[in-house]
Amino acid sequence: MNHVNHIITKKRNNRSLTKTKQAKLQAALAVAALTLLITALPTTAVVDLVKPIGGQLTSGNPHTLEYYLALPEATSCTLNLDGTPTTETALENNAFNTFTVPDLADGKHTWNVTCTNGTTQEHSTTETFTTDNTPPTIEQNTPLNNATVSAANFTFTPADNYSTTLICEVRIDETLRQKDITAPNEKPYTTTFPTLQPGNHTWRVTCTDQANNTATTPPASFMYTPPPQEKPFTLTIAKNVVDLGEPLLLTITAPDASTVTLDTCPDKTGFVQCYPTITVQEQTYPAQETIPYTKKEGAYFIEGLLTTPQGDTKLATITYTVQNTITVTARAKNDPRVNKQTNLEAEATGGIGDYTFTWRFPDNTLKEGREVQATFTTPGYHNITVNATDEEGNSKTTTLSLNVVATYDVTFIVKDKETGQPINDATVSVDDQEQRTGTDGRATLSLPSGLQDLGVLKDGYRYHSEEILVDKSGTITVELEPRKEARVTALSPAQDEQTSQLEAVSFLASGSFPMTCTLWAAPNGSAWLEAGANITITNEGNHSLPFNPAPGTWQWKIECTDAEGNLLTTAPRTVTLTAQEEELPPTKQETQTASTKEYTLQPTTQDTEISDKIFRFEQALSSLHALSGNARQAAEAMNLERRIKDAIKIMQRAKRDINDIKYRRDLTPQEQEAKRAEFRDAIARAYRETPVQIKYISSKKFSTYPKQEELKELVSKAIELQEKQKNNYQSSYTNADEEEQETKRNLAAKQEALLSHQQSFTFATSLYHVELGFTDGSFRTATIVRHDFSYDNTTEESTVLLFIPKSVAKSAQDLDANEEFTTLQDDPVIAIGTPQTFSYLLDGTVEKDAIADIKPIIYKEPTSTELNKVTGFALLPRGTLTPSGFLTLLIVAILIYLFYIYNGFELAKDAIGAVTKRGDVHYLRVLLNDAHDYLDSNDVQNAQAIYDELQAKYAALPPSVQDELFSDLETLGYAINKAHFIALTEVIRQNLKQGNVGEAENVYKHLQGTFSLLSEEDRRALYPTVVALAKRIAQQTQSRT
Repeated sequence: MNHVNHIITKKRNNRSLTKTKQAKLQAALAVAALTLLITALPTTAVVDLVKPIGGQLTSGNPHTLEYYLALPEATSCTLNLDGTPTTETALENNAFNTFTVPDLADGKHTWNVTCTNGTTQEHSTTETFTTDNTPPTIEQNTPLNNATVSAANFTFTPADNYSTTLICEVRIDETLRQKDITAPNEKPYTTTFPTLQPGNHTWRVTCTDQANNTATTPPASFMYTPPPQEKPFTLTIAKNVVDLGEPLLLTITAPDASTVTLDTCPDKTGFVQCYPTITVQEQTYPAQETIPYTKKEGAYFIEGLLTTPQGDTKLATITYTVQNTITVTARAKNDPRVNKQTNLEAEATGGIGDYTFTWRFPDNTLKEGREVQATFTTPGYHNITVNATDEEGNSKTTTLSLNVVATYDVTFIVKDKETGQPINDATVSVDDQEQRTGTDGRATLSLPSGLQDLGVLKDGYRYHSEEILVDKSGTITVELEPRKEARVTALSPAQDEQTSQLEAVSFLASGSFPMTCTLWAAPNGSAWLEAGANITITNEGNHSLPFNPAPGTWQWKIECTDAEGNLLTTAPRTVTLTAQEEELPPTKQETQTASTKEYTLQPTTQDTEISDKIFRFEQALSSLHALSGNARQAAEAMNLERRIKDAIKIMQRAKRDINDIKYRRDLTPQEQEAKRAEFRDAIARAYRETPVQIKYISSKKFSTYPKQEELKELVSKAIELQEKQKNNYQSSYTNADEEEQETKRNLAAKQEALLSHQQSFTFATSLYHVELGFTDGSFRTATIVRHDFSYDNTTEESTVLLFIPKSVAKSAQDLDANEEFTTLQDDPVIAIGTPQTFSYLLDGTVEKDAIADIKPIIYKEPTSTELNKVTGFALLPRGTLTPSGFLTLLIVAILIYLFYIYNGFELAKDAIGAVTKRGDVHYLRVLLNDAHDYLDSNDVQNAQAIYDELQAKYAALPPSVQDELFSDLETLGYAINKAHFIALTEVIRQNLKQGNVGEAENVYKHLQGTFSLLSEEDRRALYPTVVALAKRIAQQTQSRT
């Protein structure tokens, strides 16, 4: 954890360095300003010779001598060449001028120029140059013309009057074979062409001297007849190191018709046992032979003895190594617990044949077999070595480190909360252990110490879950609350009742409260309508809803949704409301009929089947609460609970609608049956397609952002798709060219504005591979993808676009999403708004590499201010580079030099880095969030790994960007140190509890070092803990002595 101190020091150094750079840069700018002032003053006259100068070699006639003139109102300039003057009056001031000399002899020459404006004369320096118009000569030494040679060596000698070296090339059969040869003057030069084919050839040489005079030799003919080469005797292999049992392919090169014997032996000192000899006899070589001696690890050599047809012999040797490729893995098939049997299993691959396994335990006892059992009497880490030996005697050993945990026998007593009676056959689950209660309601589990998740499940009762602390053996009582039957029953008015006055309907409710209830009514058998506001009831008993319909025949029913999301419905009833003035007294027979009439609803077989399906889903809903760890996270990511509840609602409503069809007087019997079939299909589809189980396989978490070039392409595509959505392609321009230019300008401005917005959000992805179970007992592999977003305060009226590759989903319809989205393109490209999370389900296993190709961008319509931004500048005006331009360039050069001397470039680099590293900053912030998430879940190891990665990336950032991230990284470092500190305190307490005082003292030393790395605030808060632990160690040490 010393990394935090390193970052703090580096940051402070950067700050002091930045102040020094700023001071130096201020001095540099002052010097630059002084330079500008000086260069603004009038310049002095000058005559500078440009070329040829410095003894330069030249060739060709006429010769041009060039000089630069800066003499106001110059009238003439005189060239003095080898003492001969030549005057020129056609001059250009502050420009390059020339003298043309028609003919110059080979040799050395001197020249200077004198210019005058009538009052002032200005003289140049005197320079020399050499004229060389004579081409070099070349002598072809070997091979001579019409010669026969047996070696492909070519020698030539160039000669020149003035050059020290010449640049030459060689052509054979008019094909360039070698160029840019630097050959010394008047010395032989030899080059070789080993790939030259036998036969008749020509060759010639071309050389150029330093004055660019060129000479070429005439082609010389020769016969090339190389001597016949006897095949060498060699042994070669493709690989010097092979795996156990891997065939070794040996290539033998030898004179044809020879015999080769091969002896393979271990490469070691002393007496060795060699393998049987292999004999090879071929009419034509090279030949290949497979060496089978690779079943035993070690170093070997192959000795080959060659016997030619003439009886000559020769030896050749080659070595190879057989490496041990055995891999041994060992695992515990159940969690190791003190005084409980642990089942151990080993596997081996990469060897020859079958394996024998030998286990060595800490007490040096040995056990044989692939599977063995062991019982450990003490807690802590126990190292077990496992040796696997194959049929050839090759062996490999691995070490299995088991953390044997002390366990406590905890008895759970499960009772009925209302009656207090024990509950038989309840399932008690604690993490990975599960047991059913007996008739006495008891179940006993051996549990490790620490916080554990307890779940108790029993049909007819509510699922019970809680977190328990296991630190001793004992008894825990769990009271299960009976699950009351959820029911809503209509009370009044009675079925087919006739009345002249109706103000309310009443009903009886029981089950899980609170309930939300609604009255539905259908006049004269037409469609159901909501007949009033919802009410919420909180207790079991009779309740009423106001109902004052117009005269006529009405059907009515009550629908309630209980606290568990169940939809409860009364059987529909019919009531006839008559006007008071038309009401006639009932006959005696009618009175007797009304008083004795009773309405009952007997459930049908179909009702029972649907209820069974709903009950199956309710059980699945209860089992979700027993999920833990990664399985629970995966279920939450796909919102499995909501999917099951939605399926229950679909089936409950369809069941209600099937029963209500018979009251639909607006439908014929055939139409009623078609409707029933439609509702039955909805039930079957929900029952068939909704998963009720989830099995966790694996998961990954990562962050990927588009690269800059990808981002530009995505932004352009996003603009195109959004414009299509708005159908915004019309323009008020009548001039097509002007419209095209305006469109291009708007597009460029939009792209620039959107690119700047891409730093306003962060993006992380969680990927879960699972198996989903269905009601028919089948399982289907699936991939759950969850994207997490965070935004700054500039993302109002924005939407995130996801560009999803076809390797993930062929179309948007393949995305089984938890949230709503808009399809912009079925490739797919979707718009999802600005959610904190967005999850969807994919069929099959989609790997991380494919999911990592999903590219997000944030889209926000640019403002008019952003669209009108135009930037640009020019260093120099367009046109001919004038002397004032040279002056400007000179000033720029001085400024660059001063920037270099005074570290101005470092400041510029910091500024540029602060812009170009924005993508890195967002990625680092995502890593920071991930590290804190790991710390929240007590996963210090992964948090530390992310912190190490952050440090490496932080060191590569410019200082200004480091300043931005320093405090966040420092906070994370302190948090990790604190987590390590707390973990160490727990280790000390466990050791003291178990009486391991010596181990507690050792850990305490580490604790002291970690304490020094905590923040000042944490040190103040945790100092009493350090003191208390030191006292406990001292007390136990004294009590032992």
